Amino acid sequence: MPSQTPDNRVLDKKKRGNARLRKYWNSVHKRVGNSRCVKQTTKKYRTRRSPPYSANDCCGKTMTGNDGRKYISKPNASGICVWTVV
Repeated sequence: MPSQTPDNRVLDKKKRGNARLRKYWNSVHKRVGNSRCVKQTTKKYRTRRSPPYSANDCCGKTMTGNDGRKYISKPNASGICVWTVV
């Protein structure tokens, strides 16, 4: 095995640090499938009745809202997705 130069050791540490941050981010922001639909934890999303997800990122999906009711993300007349009660 070739000896590592100081530059390679620094890069290895950065990769490990990035992996650790990525793991933490994924644990905090729960992804749904392989999409951009990510659970949000800010006050705006925690206090509203609809699901704590951006409707535009989850367009066409059905989820349970913070109030326990089922919501579906549908595009409105302008093409922007909004949560509506099923």
